[in-house]
Amino acid sequence: MKQDIDKLMDLFDLDVILHSGSGFISPTIYYLTGFLSPDEITYVKHKDSEPMVVTAFNTCERVKKQTEIKNVKDITEIYVKMMSEGINIRENIEMILKSWVPKEIPEGSTIGVPDDFPATKLLILQKFGYNVKAVPNFFNILRETKSIDEINKIREAVDADIKTFEKVIDIINNSEIGDNNILYYENKKLTVGYIKRVIEHTLLDNDSENTEESIVVSGQAGYDFHYLGSPEDIIRAHEPIIVDIFPRHKFNRYYADITRTIIKGTPNKDVRKMYETVNLAIESAIDSIKAGEPIGIFVDKACKVIEQAGFQTIKSDPDAKEGFIHTLGHGIGLDIHEYPSLREYDRILPAHVTMAIEPGIYLRKYGGVRTEDDVYVDKNKIEVLSEKLQRDLIL
Repeated sequence: MKQDIDKLMDLFDLDVILHSGSGFISPTIYYLTGFLSPDEITYVKHKDSEPMVVTAFNTCERVKKQTEIKNVKDITEIYVKMMSEGINIRENIEMILKSWVPKEIPEGSTIGVPDDFPATKLLILQKFGYNVKAVPNFFNILRETKSIDEINKIREAVDADIKTFEKVIDIINNSEIGDNNILYYENKKLTVGYIKRVIEHTLLDNDSENTEESIVVSGQAGYDFHYLGSPEDIIRAHEPIIVDIFPRHKFNRYYADITRTIIKGTPNKDVRKMYETVNLAIESAIDSIKAGEPIGIFVDKACKVIEQAGFQTIKSDPDAKEGFIHTLGHGIGLDIHEYPSLREYDRILPAHVTMAIEPGIYLRKYGGVRTEDDVYVDKNKIEVLSEKLQRDLIL
Protein backbone atom coordinates (compact mmCIF):
# COMPACT_ATOMS: atom_id res chain seq x y z
CA MET A 1 0.00 0.00 0.00
CA LYS A 2 1.06 3.60 -0.49
CA GLN A 3 1.43 4.00 3.27
CA ASP A 4 4.43 1.63 3.05
CA ILE A 5 6.35 3.68 0.52
CA ASP A 6 8.91 5.16 2.93
CA LYS A 7 9.68 1.76 4.46
CA LEU A 8 10.22 0.36 0.98
CA MET A 9 12.47 3.28 0.06
CA ASP A 10 14.64 2.34 3.05
CA LEU A 11 14.58 -1.31 2.02
CA PHE A 12 15.64 -0.51 -1.55
CA ASP A 13 18.10 2.21 -0.43
CA LEU A 14 16.43 4.98 -2.44
CA ASP A 15 16.50 8.73 -1.83
CA VAL A 16 13.83 9.57 -4.38
CA ILE A 17 11.06 7.83 -6.29
CA LEU A 18 10.42 9.27 -9.74
CA HIS A 19 7.94 8.38 -12.45
CA SER A 20 6.65 10.19 -15.50
CA GLY A 21 3.72 9.52 -17.80
CA SER A 22 -0.04 9.52 -18.20
CA GLY A 23 -2.47 7.81 -15.84
CA PHE A 24 -4.25 6.40 -18.89
CA ILE A 25 -1.09 4.64 -20.05
CA SER A 26 0.74 3.84 -16.81
CA PRO A 27 -1.16 2.07 -14.01
CA THR A 28 1.71 3.00 -11.68
CA ILE A 29 1.29 6.73 -12.35
CA TYR A 30 -2.43 6.36 -11.66
CA TYR A 31 -1.70 4.37 -8.51
CA LEU A 32 0.81 6.90 -7.17
CA THR A 33 -1.22 10.01 -7.94
CA GLY A 34 -4.86 9.04 -8.47
CA PHE A 35 -4.79 11.33 -11.51
CA LEU A 36 -6.57 9.87 -14.54
CA SER A 37 -5.84 11.98 -17.59
CA PRO A 38 -4.09 11.78 -20.97
CA ASP A 39 -1.81 14.58 -19.76
CA GLU A 40 1.73 13.59 -18.85
CA ILE A 41 2.80 14.37 -15.30
CA THR A 42 5.89 13.61 -13.22
CA TYR A 43 5.67 12.16 -9.73
CA VAL A 44 8.48 12.93 -7.26
CA LYS A 45 8.72 11.47 -3.77
CA HIS A 46 11.59 12.12 -1.38
CA LYS A 47 11.97 9.77 1.55
CA ASP A 48 9.92 10.92 4.56
CA SER A 49 8.38 13.78 2.56
CA GLU A 50 5.04 14.40 0.89
CA PRO A 51 4.96 13.63 -2.85
CA MET A 52 5.06 16.28 -5.52
CA VAL A 53 3.66 16.38 -9.04
CA VAL A 54 5.45 18.35 -11.75
CA THR A 55 3.36 19.49 -14.71
CA ALA A 56 2.25 22.55 -16.65
CA PHE A 57 -0.66 24.70 -17.82
CA ASN A 58 -4.21 23.82 -16.69
CA THR A 59 -3.12 20.36 -15.63
CA CYS A 60 -1.68 21.91 -12.46
CA GLU A 61 -5.09 22.96 -11.20
CA ARG A 62 -6.74 19.69 -12.17
CA VAL A 63 -4.13 17.73 -10.22
CA LYS A 64 -4.88 19.85 -7.14
CA LYS A 65 -8.63 19.41 -7.52
CA GLN A 66 -8.74 15.75 -8.49
CA THR A 67 -6.05 14.23 -6.28
CA GLU A 68 -4.82 14.40 -2.70
CA ILE A 69 -1.47 15.74 -3.89
CA LYS A 70 -1.32 19.45 -3.13
CA ASN A 71 2.39 20.02 -3.78
CA VAL A 72 2.28 20.78 -7.49
CA LYS A 73 5.23 22.36 -9.27
CA ASP A 74 4.19 24.46 -12.24
CA ILE A 75 6.72 24.41 -15.09
CA THR A 76 4.56 26.22 -17.63
CA GLU A 77 7.24 28.89 -18.01
CA ILE A 78 9.80 26.62 -19.68
CA TYR A 79 7.17 25.28 -22.10
CA VAL A 80 6.08 28.81 -23.07
CA LYS A 81 9.72 29.85 -23.57
CA MET A 82 10.45 26.86 -25.81
CA MET A 83 7.29 27.32 -27.87
CA SER A 84 7.93 31.04 -28.33
CA GLU A 85 11.44 30.26 -29.56
CA GLY A 86 10.24 27.51 -31.89
CA ILE A 87 12.09 24.78 -29.99
CA ASN A 88 10.74 21.25 -30.52
CA ILE A 89 9.66 20.10 -27.06
CA ARG A 90 9.78 16.35 -27.68
CA GLU A 91 13.29 16.58 -29.07
CA ASN A 92 14.56 18.74 -26.20
CA ILE A 93 13.37 17.00 -23.05
CA GLU A 94 16.71 17.79 -21.41
CA MET A 95 15.86 21.51 -21.38
CA ILE A 96 12.65 20.81 -19.49
CA LEU A 97 14.29 18.54 -16.93
CA LYS A 98 17.19 20.97 -16.45
CA SER A 99 14.69 23.71 -15.56
CA TRP A 100 13.52 21.95 -12.40
CA VAL A 101 15.29 18.68 -11.54
CA PRO A 102 18.51 20.15 -10.04
CA LYS A 103 16.39 22.44 -7.85
CA GLU A 104 14.19 19.64 -6.52
CA ILE A 105 16.50 16.62 -6.35
CA PRO A 106 19.85 16.96 -4.55
CA GLU A 107 22.99 16.15 -6.48
CA GLY A 108 24.11 12.53 -6.13
CA SER A 109 20.70 11.23 -5.10
CA THR A 110 19.76 7.62 -5.79
CA ILE A 111 16.54 7.67 -7.81
CA GLY A 112 14.28 4.65 -8.16
CA VAL A 113 12.15 4.30 -11.29
CA PRO A 114 9.75 1.60 -12.57
CA ASP A 115 10.21 -0.43 -15.75
CA ASP A 116 7.93 1.85 -17.76
CA PHE A 117 9.85 5.03 -16.93
CA PRO A 118 10.76 6.81 -20.20
CA ALA A 119 14.20 5.71 -21.37
CA THR A 120 15.08 9.17 -22.71
CA LYS A 121 14.51 10.75 -19.31
CA LEU A 122 16.45 8.01 -17.54
CA LEU A 123 19.50 8.68 -19.72
CA ILE A 124 19.24 12.43 -19.12
CA LEU A 125 19.08 11.94 -15.36
CA GLN A 126 22.17 9.75 -15.53
CA LYS A 127 23.86 12.48 -17.56
CA PHE A 128 23.00 14.92 -14.76
CA GLY A 129 24.97 12.68 -12.40
CA TYR A 130 22.17 10.88 -10.57
CA ASN A 131 22.29 7.20 -9.67
CA VAL A 132 19.14 5.93 -11.39
CA LYS A 133 18.00 2.41 -10.50
CA ALA A 134 15.24 0.48 -12.23
CA VAL A 135 13.43 -1.11 -9.30
CA PRO A 136 10.38 -2.96 -10.67
CA ASN A 137 9.99 -5.04 -7.51
CA PHE A 138 9.61 -1.85 -5.47
CA PHE A 139 6.43 -1.01 -7.34
CA ASN A 140 5.28 -4.64 -7.51
CA ILE A 141 5.48 -4.93 -3.74
CA LEU A 142 3.99 -1.47 -3.18
CA ARG A 143 0.92 -2.29 -5.28
CA GLU A 144 0.59 -5.88 -4.07
CA THR A 145 -1.31 -5.13 -0.86
CA LYS A 146 -4.65 -3.42 -1.31
CA SER A 147 -6.55 -0.79 0.65
CA ILE A 148 -10.26 -1.15 1.39
CA ASP A 149 -10.94 1.42 -1.33
CA GLU A 150 -9.04 -0.71 -3.84
CA ILE A 151 -10.89 -3.86 -2.79
CA ASN A 152 -14.20 -2.08 -3.35
CA LYS A 153 -13.07 -1.01 -6.80
CA ILE A 154 -12.15 -4.59 -7.67
CA ARG A 155 -15.60 -5.64 -6.42
CA GLU A 156 -17.14 -3.27 -8.97
CA ALA A 157 -15.17 -4.93 -11.76
CA VAL A 158 -16.11 -8.39 -10.45
CA ASP A 159 -19.81 -7.44 -10.42
CA ALA A 160 -19.60 -6.34 -14.06
CA ASP A 161 -17.82 -9.61 -14.90
CA ILE A 162 -20.53 -11.68 -13.21
CA LYS A 163 -23.36 -9.85 -14.98
CA THR A 164 -21.59 -10.46 -18.29
CA PHE A 165 -21.18 -14.14 -17.52
CA GLU A 166 -24.87 -14.43 -16.64
CA LYS A 167 -25.73 -13.12 -20.11
CA VAL A 168 -23.37 -15.60 -21.81
CA ILE A 169 -24.66 -18.51 -19.73
CA ASP A 170 -28.24 -17.60 -20.57
CA ILE A 171 -27.48 -17.62 -24.31
CA ILE A 172 -25.77 -21.02 -24.18
CA ASN A 173 -28.49 -22.44 -21.94
CA ASN A 174 -31.21 -21.30 -24.34
CA SER A 175 -29.47 -22.52 -27.47
CA GLU A 176 -30.68 -25.57 -29.41
CA ILE A 177 -28.59 -28.59 -30.35
CA GLY A 178 -28.55 -29.19 -34.11
CA ASP A 179 -26.77 -31.54 -36.52
CA ASN A 180 -23.18 -32.42 -35.67
CA ASN A 181 -23.88 -31.08 -32.15
CA ILE A 182 -23.73 -27.50 -33.41
CA LEU A 183 -25.47 -25.05 -31.09
CA TYR A 184 -28.05 -22.68 -32.58
CA TYR A 185 -29.23 -19.50 -30.95
CA GLU A 186 -32.21 -17.66 -32.44
CA ASN A 187 -31.98 -20.00 -35.46
CA LYS A 188 -28.36 -19.11 -36.18
CA LYS A 189 -25.19 -21.08 -35.56
CA LEU A 190 -23.68 -20.00 -32.27
CA THR A 191 -20.14 -18.77 -32.86
CA VAL A 192 -17.28 -17.48 -30.77
CA GLY A 193 -17.64 -14.13 -32.52
CA TYR A 194 -21.28 -13.80 -31.42
CA ILE A 195 -20.43 -14.63 -27.80
CA LYS A 196 -17.57 -12.14 -27.82
CA ARG A 197 -19.80 -9.37 -29.15
CA VAL A 198 -22.26 -10.08 -26.35
CA ILE A 199 -19.39 -9.88 -23.86
CA GLU A 200 -18.21 -6.53 -25.23
CA HIS A 201 -21.67 -4.95 -25.18
CA THR A 202 -22.59 -6.28 -21.75
CA LEU A 203 -19.35 -5.09 -20.20
CA LEU A 204 -19.89 -1.60 -21.60
CA ASP A 205 -23.43 -1.61 -20.22
CA ASN A 206 -21.83 -2.24 -16.84
CA ASP A 207 -19.17 0.48 -17.04
CA SER A 208 -16.39 -1.95 -17.92
CA GLU A 209 -14.30 -2.84 -20.94
CA ASN A 210 -11.96 -5.40 -22.42
CA THR A 211 -8.46 -4.01 -22.68
CA GLU A 212 -7.51 -7.36 -24.17
CA GLU A 213 -9.70 -9.91 -25.90
CA SER A 214 -11.75 -12.37 -23.84
CA ILE A 215 -11.14 -16.08 -24.27
CA VAL A 216 -14.01 -18.13 -25.71
CA VAL A 217 -12.96 -21.62 -26.85
CA SER A 218 -15.02 -24.72 -27.59
CA GLY A 219 -13.87 -28.33 -27.65
CA GLN A 220 -10.36 -29.55 -28.49
CA ALA A 221 -9.12 -26.03 -29.21
CA GLY A 222 -9.29 -25.42 -25.46
CA TYR A 223 -6.19 -27.59 -24.98
CA ASP A 224 -4.18 -24.44 -25.78
CA PHE A 225 -5.10 -22.43 -22.69
CA HIS A 226 -3.98 -19.13 -24.26
CA TYR A 227 -5.92 -19.60 -27.51
CA LEU A 228 -8.40 -16.73 -27.65
CA GLY A 229 -10.86 -18.37 -30.05
CA SER A 230 -11.51 -17.13 -33.61
CA PRO A 231 -14.77 -15.32 -34.41
CA GLU A 232 -15.82 -17.97 -36.93
CA ASP A 233 -15.29 -20.91 -34.54
CA ILE A 234 -18.51 -22.90 -34.00
CA ILE A 235 -19.79 -23.61 -30.47
CA ARG A 236 -20.86 -27.23 -29.99
CA ALA A 237 -22.82 -29.23 -27.44
CA HIS A 238 -21.50 -31.96 -25.13
CA GLU A 239 -17.98 -30.48 -25.02
CA PRO A 240 -16.31 -27.93 -22.73
CA ILE A 241 -16.63 -24.26 -23.61
CA ILE A 242 -14.02 -22.20 -21.77
CA VAL A 243 -15.08 -18.58 -21.20
CA ASP A 244 -12.46 -16.34 -19.58
CA ILE A 245 -13.50 -12.70 -19.11
CA PHE A 246 -11.02 -10.26 -17.55
CA PRO A 247 -12.45 -6.74 -17.77
CA ARG A 248 -11.21 -3.43 -16.45
CA HIS A 249 -13.70 -1.04 -14.91
CA LYS A 250 -13.81 2.03 -17.15
CA PHE A 251 -13.83 4.58 -14.35
CA ASN A 252 -11.90 3.08 -11.45
CA ARG A 253 -9.40 1.17 -13.69
CA TYR A 254 -9.27 -2.03 -11.60
CA TYR A 255 -9.55 -5.51 -13.09
CA ALA A 256 -11.52 -8.66 -12.42
CA ASP A 257 -10.65 -12.07 -13.88
CA ILE A 258 -13.16 -14.93 -13.91
CA THR A 259 -13.29 -18.17 -15.90
CA ARG A 260 -16.05 -20.71 -16.19
CA THR A 261 -16.28 -23.86 -18.28
CA ILE A 262 -19.79 -24.30 -19.66
CA ILE A 263 -21.14 -27.49 -21.18
CA LYS A 264 -24.46 -27.58 -23.00
CA GLY A 265 -25.65 -31.17 -23.02
CA THR A 266 -24.00 -34.28 -21.63
CA PRO A 267 -20.20 -34.57 -21.40
CA ASN A 268 -18.55 -37.98 -21.59
CA LYS A 269 -17.20 -39.54 -18.39
CA ASP A 270 -13.62 -38.33 -19.02
CA VAL A 271 -14.65 -34.71 -19.50
CA ARG A 272 -16.95 -34.92 -16.48
CA LYS A 273 -14.03 -36.18 -14.42
CA MET A 274 -11.91 -33.23 -15.61
CA TYR A 275 -14.75 -30.89 -14.70
CA GLU A 276 -15.34 -32.28 -11.24
CA THR A 277 -11.62 -32.45 -10.47
CA VAL A 278 -11.01 -28.80 -11.40
CA ASN A 279 -13.88 -27.64 -9.21
CA LEU A 280 -12.59 -29.73 -6.30
CA ALA A 281 -9.10 -28.30 -6.85
CA ILE A 282 -10.23 -24.68 -6.67
CA GLU A 283 -12.25 -25.38 -3.52
CA SER A 284 -9.26 -27.08 -1.91
CA ALA A 285 -6.91 -24.26 -2.88
CA ILE A 286 -9.16 -21.46 -1.64
CA ASP A 287 -9.89 -23.29 1.62
CA SER A 288 -6.12 -23.56 2.19
CA ILE A 289 -5.17 -19.94 1.51
CA LYS A 290 -3.91 -18.17 4.59
CA ALA A 291 -2.00 -14.93 5.04
CA GLY A 292 1.33 -15.46 6.73
CA GLU A 293 1.96 -18.90 5.24
CA PRO A 294 3.97 -19.95 2.17
CA ILE A 295 2.21 -19.71 -1.19
CA GLY A 296 3.26 -23.27 -1.94
CA ILE A 297 0.86 -24.66 0.66
CA PHE A 298 -2.33 -23.85 -1.22
CA VAL A 299 -0.71 -24.53 -4.60
CA ASP A 300 0.17 -28.00 -3.31
CA LYS A 301 -3.42 -28.57 -2.14
CA ALA A 302 -4.81 -27.90 -5.62
CA CYS A 303 -2.13 -30.02 -7.29
CA LYS A 304 -2.72 -32.90 -4.90
CA VAL A 305 -6.42 -33.04 -5.82
CA ILE A 306 -5.55 -33.07 -9.51
CA GLU A 307 -2.79 -35.67 -9.15
CA GLN A 308 -4.97 -37.98 -7.02
CA ALA A 309 -7.53 -37.93 -9.83
CA GLY A 310 -4.87 -39.29 -12.18
CA PHE A 311 -3.82 -36.11 -14.00
CA GLN A 312 -0.32 -34.62 -14.26
CA THR A 313 0.68 -31.22 -12.89
CA ILE A 314 3.74 -29.13 -13.71
CA LYS A 315 4.55 -28.89 -10.01
CA SER A 316 5.30 -32.60 -9.83
CA ASP A 317 6.43 -32.88 -13.45
CA PRO A 318 7.70 -29.61 -14.99
CA ASP A 319 7.77 -31.30 -18.43
CA ALA A 320 4.09 -32.31 -18.33
CA LYS A 321 2.30 -31.61 -21.61
CA GLU A 322 -1.19 -32.54 -20.41
CA GLY A 323 -3.06 -32.06 -17.15
CA PHE A 324 -2.57 -28.95 -15.03
CA ILE A 325 0.09 -27.16 -17.07
CA HIS A 326 0.01 -23.54 -15.93
CA THR A 327 0.32 -21.69 -12.63
CA LEU A 328 -2.50 -21.68 -10.10
CA GLY A 329 -3.15 -17.99 -10.60
CA HIS A 330 -1.89 -14.47 -10.10
CA GLY A 331 -2.53 -11.21 -8.32
CA ILE A 332 -5.03 -8.75 -9.78
CA GLY A 333 -5.41 -5.00 -9.40
CA LEU A 334 -4.61 -2.14 -11.76
CA ASP A 335 -2.98 -4.77 -13.98
CA ILE A 336 -4.52 -8.09 -14.89
CA HIS A 337 -1.34 -9.86 -13.74
CA GLU A 338 0.47 -8.45 -10.75
CA TYR A 339 1.89 -9.55 -7.40
CA PRO A 340 1.65 -11.93 -5.66
CA SER A 341 3.27 -14.37 -8.06
CA LEU A 342 2.04 -17.89 -7.35
CA ARG A 343 5.26 -19.31 -8.79
CA GLU A 344 7.12 -18.18 -5.66
CA TYR A 345 6.19 -21.21 -3.58
CA ASP A 346 8.39 -20.35 -0.59
CA ARG A 347 7.26 -16.72 -0.36
CA ILE A 348 5.02 -15.84 2.58
CA LEU A 349 1.63 -14.64 1.38
CA PRO A 350 0.93 -11.17 2.79
CA ALA A 351 -2.48 -10.07 3.99
CA HIS A 352 -4.64 -7.64 2.00
CA VAL A 353 -3.93 -9.12 -1.43
CA THR A 354 -6.34 -9.96 -4.25
CA MET A 355 -5.75 -12.99 -6.44
CA ALA A 356 -7.33 -14.91 -9.31
CA ILE A 357 -7.17 -18.65 -8.54
CA GLU A 358 -7.48 -20.71 -11.73
CA PRO A 359 -6.78 -24.45 -11.78
CA GLY A 360 -7.32 -26.19 -15.11
CA ILE A 361 -6.89 -29.55 -16.79
CA TYR A 362 -6.00 -29.80 -20.48
CA LEU A 363 -6.05 -32.94 -22.61
CA ARG A 364 -5.40 -32.94 -26.37
CA LYS A 365 -8.28 -35.33 -26.99
CA TYR A 366 -10.95 -33.19 -25.29
CA GLY A 367 -9.65 -29.66 -24.86
CA GLY A 368 -9.62 -27.95 -21.49
CA VAL A 369 -11.59 -27.29 -18.35
CA ARG A 370 -10.75 -24.25 -16.20
CA THR A 371 -12.44 -22.53 -13.28
CA GLU A 372 -11.25 -19.18 -11.98
CA ASP A 373 -12.42 -17.10 -9.04
CA ASP A 374 -11.21 -13.83 -7.56
CA VAL A 375 -10.38 -13.81 -3.86
CA TYR A 376 -9.42 -11.23 -1.25
CA VAL A 377 -7.04 -12.41 1.47
CA ASP A 378 -7.54 -10.58 4.75
CA LYS A 379 -5.53 -11.23 7.91
CA ASN A 380 -7.94 -13.84 9.25
CA LYS A 381 -10.29 -14.70 6.42
CA ILE A 382 -10.67 -15.29 2.70
CA GLU A 383 -13.45 -13.64 0.71
CA VAL A 384 -14.40 -15.12 -2.65
CA LEU A 385 -15.33 -11.96 -4.53
CA SER A 386 -16.90 -13.91 -7.40
CA GLU A 387 -18.83 -16.43 -5.28
CA LYS A 388 -22.20 -15.33 -6.69
CA LEU A 389 -21.32 -16.96 -10.00
CA GLN A 390 -21.97 -20.71 -9.87
CA ARG A 391 -19.18 -23.09 -10.85
CA ASP A 392 -21.26 -26.09 -11.91
CA LEU A 393 -22.39 -25.14 -15.40
CA ILE A 394 -23.28 -28.39 -17.11
CA LEU A 395 -26.56 -27.17 -18.57
